[in-house]
Amino acid sequence: MALLTVTEAARLARRSRASIYRDLEKGRLEKVFTADGALKIDSADLARCYGAIGAPEGGPGASPRATHNAIHAVLRQVQDTPPEPPAGAALEVAQLRAQLAAAEQRMALLERIAKLEKSARQAADASWRVRLEAKEEVIKALTLALSNDSRWPTWHRAADEKSLALN
Repeated sequence: MALLTVTEAARLARRSRASIYRDLEKGRLEKVFTADGALKIDSADLARCYGAIGAPEGGPGASPRATHNAIHAVLRQVQDTPPEPPAGAALEVAQLRAQLAAAEQRMALLERIAKLEKSARQAADASWRVRLEAKEEVIKALTLALSNDSRWPTWHRAADEKSLALN
């Protein structure tokens, strides 16, 4: 399907750009980066997440303006595709495509690793929060015990000054 900018995706989905970025960050929408590093959103993924894109509030189907925008987004993507190389460069193109596929696979693996590390950090944060809450409860209990008027026992010398006794 068509690759859309965040602004185009927000218009078609009838959401704010902040909502689109939030959904990208939370993983509800997949990020697609073009060769020049620009962030794009696949229109199929946008439709999966928000339903029929460009649909008016009151009924089914896309509005004429949204359809027009979607068509132009597809046309821009088609115009951005490079022309086919000459026949003599077919081997080089095949090698470059294999390298590109390997790089894309590596990027997918790195993104998976980043997601796993993020979930591990979140689990560790939750564990530390539980420990911190337990320590805070102990501190509250000790503070309450110290604020109580009862005196702590003290050591002092007995009358014969040879032994220590407890009050």
